[in-house]
Amino acid sequence: RKAGRTSASAFVEELVDSLPAFRDAVLYDGRTLTLHRKAQNLAADLATLYGSRDERFAFPDVDQLAADSGPTTIAVLRAKGVLRLSGELAAAVDGGEELPAGPHERALRAAAVTACDRIVAAARKAESQAE
Repeated sequence: RKAGRTSASAFVEELVDSLPAFRDAVLYDGRTLTLHRKAQNLAADLATLYGSRDERFAFPDVDQLAADSGPTTIAVLRAKGVLRLSGELAAAVDGGEELPAGPHERALRAAAVTACDRIVAAARKAESQAE
């Protein structure tokens, strides 16, 4: 927007609507999962880099963006024991192999976002109990 503040979610929507490369939705188990990984990462990066200096990027809802659903997040969650995978899939992830688009890749991406949401919720709960 040219004037005023906008939200990270509105910024992501605008990117996705305007630029096809930012559309990231996959069909999984008969449902459409809308991840928009690249658009959300761009919004988060802009907020981090420029949010304190430029109000256009001081998104009030940046903390509501989904966790990154990419291979690095999946590998870290796997290494920390958060994601438990079948033997063949574990070997591929542990070996740094890029998974082809398909049901395994989609399930891992969705699981990574869900796991990160649960980690954040647990951290917030622990923080509120400590106060």
